[in-house]
Amino acid sequence: MNDSRQRRDEPPDLVAAEREGSLDLQIDVGLLVAHAPGTDPDQLRRVAARAAEDAVDELASATDATWRFSLEDAARLADHDRRRPSEFLDRATHRMVEGPYDAVVVVTDVPLVSSKERFVPGLASPLARVAVVSTHQLRSGFRGQSNERLPATPRRAARSRGRRA
Repeated sequence: MNDSRQRRDEPPDLVAAEREGSLDLQIDVGLLVAHAPGTDPDQLRRVAARAAEDAVDELASATDATWRFSLEDAARLADHDRRRPSEFLDRATHRMVEGPYDAVVVVTDVPLVSSKERFVPGLASPLARVAVVSTHQLRSGFRGQSNERLPATPRRAARSRGRRA
């Protein structure tokens, strides 16, 4: 993953989404992309940016804080093997400590497995303020048939069933 050195007072490379709240409080979220060999990192960055755009208004409304999501440079993984979300935790928390982030979301295209060896779309650590999400299941089509490309927009299945995502 990304080892870039950016200090808290330096602006992020690319702001993916931002919405001002009414309080004098800002929450900075880093979006880190970790991709398998052969995957177009820009495609994953677009998915991460779109998810941030979809979430930023609701987060700002719910908290009255300003939310800023910033995209970091993509990091190439060594292989396509499944990973536990904890494998991303060290670098993500290190990046958060270096700043300027209050939380970090890692977006990857490799499968994620829980501690019970179940495939999961993502997991979060509220204590570490890190979430890891995988687009791997988005690449699976009907009944497990593979789609070569990620959808242009994130799937909103929960919303289409009348529930909030």
